[in-house]
Formats: sequence, structure tokens, C-alpha cells
Amino acid sequence: MKFLDREAVHRLADYPAVIDAIAAVYATGCDAVDRMILSQPTADGGQGDFLMQPAWLRGRAFGIKIANVFPGNQERGLPSILGAYVLFDGNTGELLGCIDGPAETNVKTACNSAVASRLLARPDASTMLMMGAGELAPYLIAAHASIRPIRHVLIWNRTTEKAKALAARLNKPGFEVEAVTDPSAAAAQADLVSCATYSAEPILKGEWLKEG
Repeated sequence: MKFLDREAVHRLADYPAVIDAIAAVYATGCDAVDRMILSQPTADGGQGDFLMQPAWLRGRAFGIKIANVFPGNQERGLPSILGAYVLFDGNTGELLGCIDGPAETNVKTACNSAVASRLLARPDASTMLMMGAGELAPYLIAAHASIRPIRHVLIWNRTTEKAKALAARLNKPGFEVEAVTDPSAAAAQADLVSCATYSAEPILKGEWLKEG
């Protein structure tokens, strides 16, 4: 049995290969049931969700993703998503592996988004707007940049300091990353827009987007 912790997941993640694998499963399908969710109030008046997401490929493997979603964790200095993915042999039931849940979620969610941009974004898309500067944002940027020639990233976040901190972390020669304060102006420049926030209200308007 193999265990992949957070460091191992990010060290081994091959974004184009993961994107290809996700696209293949979307095309061929797999067996799954509706995800099960249990919600409970937390001591601070918020809510935590316990999700169970099983799926299997007949004759090959089956697994379950257990995800605990606690948005209030950001204020506690903890990831908002915790949990694990557990994989079993489809013929014997043998436990094959366990993968760190937050790391798997970040890579998989980012690559899910990149599947869409590979189908919808122009092949020459070079400027990306990232709306949100939370835990998922750097992985979304990496995934999209792995399948499009992204050279300029604009980051908007309601808390501008978070956008500035992420931009400073990701900026490097040949890959310009900057924080912005005007989302409409940024959207008008962008060839590709990705949104990842917990906002219950729209943060992007269609009329802000440029053609293509």
C-alpha cells in the first residue's frame, strides 16, 4: 500500500497528464453514485460538511474520496478542505493507496478547470485573470499555464493584500504575475478567466469579457 502525502502529491503531479486522464474519464465514464453529504454546525456558528464520493472502474479499481469542507478554517490557519482519497483493487478489494485529500483536491480541481479551458480557450491565450487568491488559486494558475502559453497573470481578490502576496510568490522572469484592484478592467484584458472563491454573489459579469 502506498501513501502519498501533500509533498509527494505536488512533487509527482504532472498537470498535462492529469488533464488528459480526467478528459478521458469524462469521455468514457465510470460508475458512481450521488455523493453523500452530512452537514453539522460548528462551535463558532458556521457549518462543516462531510462528503463521501465513491466511484469505480469495473474490473480495475474503486475508491472513495472523503472530504471535510470547513470554510471557517481559513481563519484558523487551516485548509478549508481536509480529508483523504482511498483506492482499492477492483478485483480483490486490496487497499492500494491513500492520498492526502487537500493536495489531491487542489490538483484535481485545477485540472478539471483546465480541461474546460483546453476545449474553450484560444490556443494562443497568454493572459489569465485569476479571481480569488485562496488555497486553490496557485494550482489553477499552474494547470492552465501547463496547457496554454500563459505569460501574464492578473490576480484579483477582495482582500488585495492576499492577491499581492500570491503575486509576489508566483512572479518570475518570463511569467509576470501582478495583483489588480479593478476586476472589470482585468477581465477586459484576459484571454482566460478562472474564478475560485466562496462568494455567494457573482464576482464576474459577462459584459466585462472580451471577444474570444
